[in-house]
Amino acid sequence: MPVKRRAAKRRADAAPAWSVLFETGHDFFGDLRPFGIHDDAAAHAQAREAWAQFGDAFLRGRDPLQQNRAQPWALEQFGEPSTCR
Repeated sequence: MPVKRRAAKRRADAAPAWSVLFETGHDFFGDLRPFGIHDDAAAHAQAREAWAQFGDAFLRGRDPLQQNRAQPWALEQFGEPSTCR
């Protein structure tokens, strides 16, 4: 009898989950909860490492004309992603 094919489990991607926090400094929509980060204090504790990992991609995909802030919160706090490692 043939083996039943199983669909791959959906995994959350961490990079888009950090985007609201990178922009504003707050996780308004709870996007980081699937990764075990349940409040802003925990998010801020891990933000520098996440910025170093995902910051370049975030800045490339960010449209400054559609944002309320001139610079994202993470850029103000940590500087360029390549320099905060």
